[in-house]
Amino acid sequence: MITANLNLDQNKKIILNFPVKHGESEIRELSLRRPKAKELKNMNFTDLEKFDKIIPLVAQISNLPISVIEDLDFADMISCVRVLSDFLKILEDIP
Repeated sequence: MITANLNLDQNKKIILNFPVKHGESEIRELSLRRPKAKELKNMNFTDLEKFDKIIPLVAQISNLPISVIEDLDFADMISCVRVLSDFLKILEDIP
């Protein structure tokens, strides 16, 4: 479930359907910030279908270890992909 509309000035929050453990705590939501150019420089737009490319990016923009992102349920990972897609849709408006 995505709880916020796309706004260029804020992060997107994802409420996890299946919380994950990180150390002693349980992560129930992720906050994804818009990626920076340096984080996208090695990605193609078709990489949104490749988890080996998406997992490290989600880890970077959520400020969480890759191991936490790897433990996400598939449904929650798809929510992350949708958020990334929303961030990249900004590019469609550029002539």
